[in-house]
Amino acid sequence: MPNKRNGATQQETIELKWGKLRLRRLAFALAEKAAPTNIRLSADGVDLNCKHRVENDRIVIDLAAETVLQAGHKIEIAIS
Repeated sequence: MPNKRNGATQQETIELKWGKLRLRRLAFALAEKAAPTNIRLSADGVDLNCKHRVENDRIVIDLAAETVLQAGHKIEIAIS
């Protein structure tokens, strides 16, 4: 899972190499004192509905519906 941080923004990518992965919740470490207000989550370019909250220096993202990621596909998360 490569990630990138640049000031107040953070980008995460989950790319599945084989098998399948069922997702309903994701969590990522945040930069110290980060207070994100926007989340954009997409699977293969299609935006997914989600809600987020900050808990103990990490962001927890709850997807509106279970998403199944298949081999060769990816999810991208933009946090700002």
